[in-house]
Amino acid sequence: MMRPRVLVIRIGAFGDICMLVPLVLELQRHFEVDWLIRDCYQPVAQQFPQLGCRTIGVQLAPDGQITAGDPLIDFLRSRHYDICIDFSHWPVVSRLVTHLQDIPVRAITRDPVQDMLLEVNPQQIPLEQAFNCVVDIDPRHHQVDKWRTLIQNACGQGLRLQWPLPPLRPPGEPLRVFVHPHAGKPNKLWPAARFAAILSSLARRRPIHVAIHRARGRLARSIQWRLLLSRCSYEVVPVEPTFRPLREQLQLADLAIGCDSGPMHFGSLLGSRTLVIYGPYSPREFGPLWRSTSVVPALDQQPASSVTTMQVETQLDAVLAQVDARAEHDPGEVS
Repeated sequence: MMRPRVLVIRIGAFGDICMLVPLVLELQRHFEVDWLIRDCYQPVAQQFPQLGCRTIGVQLAPDGQITAGDPLIDFLRSRHYDICIDFSHWPVVSRLVTHLQDIPVRAITRDPVQDMLLEVNPQQIPLEQAFNCVVDIDPRHHQVDKWRTLIQNACGQGLRLQWPLPPLRPPGEPLRVFVHPHAGKPNKLWPAARFAAILSSLARRRPIHVAIHRARGRLARSIQWRLLLSRCSYEVVPVEPTFRPLREQLQLADLAIGCDSGPMHFGSLLGSRTLVIYGPYSPREFGPLWRSTSVVPALDQQPASSVTTMQVETQLDAVLAQVDARAEHDPGEVS
């Protein structure tokens, strides 16, 4: 007996792709799943061999155009999906789904609070024009819980979210620290000088080796030169389209420190401990689910630069105490 066929749409970005991975894993236990994803992020999904879904790589931009003659529409129609679930909220996805009206169930959430926060204008194409299952959700919930509510309404299937976390190993000597100082939005950035300051301070207390993710070179170079002056051991991790160097460094790290960004979510899925510095986007809604510690601004909606060095150092000390004790505070399941 053939299982119902589901089209999952989450084009990007990196962190959102990572948040969706455990849900797709659970969905594929009950359905045949295709995932429409930006082609540059296909290698992210491929880093998790337990995902058995088909990924369909595309190059759609958030505000791009799509018309009835597009080959992508013809291909998706040929797949004869029973359900389409949009996790993106991009106008271009709504335009695409208006051409997929033969799919019996086409589902999306209605989340005006998040649309305003992320500067998405759903009025470009009214949701009801493309979707016949528009689900109202609690804006205070974590993004993953919103998506679980959406899946429940679209598929009639409640998901227990489980993810296989690897066991923690004893910390190394020197302590390996991965650093990702980059973010997709300026208000998520924490100053490079502060990253260097907390790493230099840590290096004075214990031997450490720092792996700096290059991503955008200017920030990485700024930290690199400051660590060079403090004689702290470090290396620079290149950005590579397969995501394998990033994966290898995160798996080697005893701790990953960074801005609110995709690599921190990627590290969480890999079982890394992460210390994440937030700006206006709350970890209550967007934070990694496992082995992650948050440092947030004193007031809501403030940029990450308002987080003080002392706040980060305090949380870093608490996390290092857990690392040294090998304390594991997340079992890999969300009820």
